[in-house]
Amino acid sequence: MSSKELSERASVTASYISQVENGIITPSIDTLRNIAKALEVPVFHFFLDEDNFNKVVSSSDREIVEFPNVDLKYEIISSNLKNKIGVMIGKLGVNSQTTKELRSHAGEECILVIQGELQVETLSNKIILKKDDSIHFDSCIPHRFVNTGSETCEFYLILSPPSF
Repeated sequence: MSSKELSERASVTASYISQVENGIITPSIDTLRNIAKALEVPVFHFFLDEDNFNKVVSSSDREIVEFPNVDLKYEIISSNLKNKIGVMIGKLGVNSQTTKELRSHAGEECILVIQGELQVETLSNKIILKKDDSIHFDSCIPHRFVNTGSETCEFYLILSPPSF
């Protein structure tokens, strides 16, 4: 969209748009709303931190979290508390469980098994997931994961919000 077209849609002059783009003036909230409406984006779009938007985390830079006395490791792909979701790769050893007791927390979880077998336990269910199986559930339901297979279970864990 040209500056002229944007200025017409936002009810300001093209010169005004140019001054905003070059940081010479700061638009009022009302004008910012008009510009956002003309661009068909929410107002908060102008306040997003673009440096974090395209943040690439190479596999060699991922944070690894291991737990004492448990054969469990999480490779954190994305777990910034400012984000709406967190993504991890979990590795749970044979005959191991994530916790001794069922636990709950706010949010939602989605699991996709990459390798092995994972049992998702709740108060009333024991669901076995095999390679390429997935499950989505409310994390307020007390739960835990158990490796019931004969090899290390590897799985994606997606959390919303990231509470790790």
